[in-house]
Amino acid sequence: MWSVTTATVVALAGFVCLYSPVASASDIEQATKAFQSHDYGVALTEFTELAAMNNPEAQFYLGFMYYCGLGIQQNFADARKWFSISAKNGNALSELYLGLIYFAGSGVAKDHREALKHLRPAAESGLAEAQYLAGILYERGREVGQNYPEAAKWYRSAAEQGVGEAQSCLAWLYHTGKGVSKDDAEAVKWYKLAAERGIVDAQHNLAVMYGTGQGTPQNYVEAHKWASLAGLQGNQDAIKLRDKIVKLMTRSQVAEAQQLARGWKSKGPTQFSSFKLLN
Repeated sequence: MWSVTTATVVALAGFVCLYSPVASASDIEQATKAFQSHDYGVALTEFTELAAMNNPEAQFYLGFMYYCGLGIQQNFADARKWFSISAKNGNALSELYLGLIYFAGSGVAKDHREALKHLRPAAESGLAEAQYLAGILYERGREVGQNYPEAAKWYRSAAEQGVGEAQSCLAWLYHTGKGVSKDDAEAVKWYKLAAERGIVDAQHNLAVMYGTGQGTPQNYVEAHKWASLAGLQGNQDAIKLRDKIVKLMTRSQVAEAQQLARGWKSKGPTQFSSFKLLN
């Protein structure tokens, strides 16, 4: 069970001279400061100059500006070009964005095999975003061959970094026994972590687990609470589940569940570090 939002979601034609001058740390810091201040005109000029000096970070930022259309017209071909150069120079973020381009089909035909080629090195470098997306590709099995153990491996890596979507997917693998030994208690653990981050599928599935006593003692109050919270996000199955559970509860239990739902506060959606560039 995968879910993904990829709303966020480069071969140089010219020749980069082997003996280009080397960009200093202060140069890249100045360019990055301009970018973070949303002074995209200045940032674009400085990153372009630094990219010509073969600075992989500047090449990444230049690709990112083309990718998002910041200070320049959006152009996925130019984004892909600069991400490719930067990736060849060892920049893991560029590998991630190349993976996103092929994953989502931004300016190119969707190609999950090509996406995974770039996502794997980014995932191996520790980028949680790439780990999560690699898990999705292995779980789906389109073009790359379905591989649940690999999906579980990468979901776990991302889940341990606090990625709610990956926590929910990992929980589902434990619940169904795909790629891992079936373990409902472990499924509840990961569903709960994801549910606390507001992942609607996890909230619904956690309600099911509490309602049926799978992997945890049966608890109608918790089941009602999580079903209600998922229902507030538009999950119709959760609403139906809540309406069934309420018939098994006392008035005091219903009141308690409603109070818990009203007082619940999300720990917040996953904040992918690589996608914070615009903040």
